[in-house]
Amino acid sequence: MKRRESILFGVASLASSSAWAAQQPATEPSVRPIRPEPERGQRQELELVKAFVQAGHGDQNIAKVKEYLARDPKLIYATWDWGGGDWETALGGASHLAPA
Repeated sequence: MKRRESILFGVASLASSSAWAAQQPATEPSVRPIRPEPERGQRQELELVKAFVQAGHGDQNIAKVKEYLARDPKLIYATWDWGGGDWETALGGASHLAPA
């Protein structure tokens, strides 16, 4: 088959498949059952979250980090926004500081 014939054959195939698709009955979109929102606990104290993330930024604060975690173990998942979408966890803060 020559190049020109090959291109024309491809265009004809595409046109016929588009025409076939247009003739098919519309199918309904799949509908997933709506699940209720999971129940969330109370919001963490924002000042505690900020203090915890700040404490995670240095070796000298390890006792403070342990104290905060004993008070609220879910702080391990907490993030603080330093501004402009710069979200950070205590572990993230500890990971970018050199040990003293």
